[in-house]
Amino acid sequence: MSDLVAAGLSLLQRQEQARTAFARSLEEAEAESERDGWHSLDDVLADMDAIIAAAESEISRAAFINEAAALLQLPASALQSDLRRLTARAARPGSASPAAPPLPVRASGAVSPEHDLLRLCLHFEKVGRPLSAAIPHDWIDQRRPEGVLLNRFLGELENGNWPGRDHLESLMESDDEKSLVASLLFDVPVLDDPFKVAREGVRKLRDRALEPRVRQIELALANTPSDFNDDSSSLLRELSDLQRQLRQPVSLTDAG
Repeated sequence: MSDLVAAGLSLLQRQEQARTAFARSLEEAEAESERDGWHSLDDVLADMDAIIAAAESEISRAAFINEAAALLQLPASALQSDLRRLTARAARPGSASPAAPPLPVRASGAVSPEHDLLRLCLHFEKVGRPLSAAIPHDWIDQRRPEGVLLNRFLGELENGNWPGRDHLESLMESDDEKSLVASLLFDVPVLDDPFKVAREGVRKLRDRALEPRVRQIELALANTPSDFNDDSSSLLRELSDLQRQLRQPVSLTDAG
């Protein structure tokens, strides 16, 4: 009987740790949205679906859904339905060509980090080459024209093929891209230190790319039994590496 009680207490402790980690992940996601100006319910639901699926019991999953519903101010039943729909869509056989992810909806007056960095590349061309070395391509959200263009322009800069801001016609593939570049060229920023602004933009891209994985690992570890295995050790190493990257200040200097 004592072993059964101990096992029950251990399960409850792990569930409480997982619930606390999940609540913290939601609060951090909300803070990121307010800071960076990005709001997409489908994106939030997709992230939560992966996190909730990692829960070790139906009780934990139900608690997570209630926690998320309270924070998002949604009925728990509606959230449960949406999560079930996303899970079914992801698991549907024969879906080799899934629909494109939904576009994030920007808060009023907010612009994406890609938008700001693209404008910097156009008006302060000396920033472009250091940016191309500092930003992994998978940090860039290419679901919007500014992300597509930033990724393409940084690729040209990285390979030494940048034609200059006055000769970009060959790098633009649609009227939307041409209109966006024209509007950015017309919007001349007044900056004392463009490299400082660029470092902040890189930091936003990095945090947006890495922090969701940190939250996912923390939740997975909270759900892991106390006797760590090889998977737990691997997750701890990955978590340590991600936290190290997030702590590092962004290095971006004029190469001359």
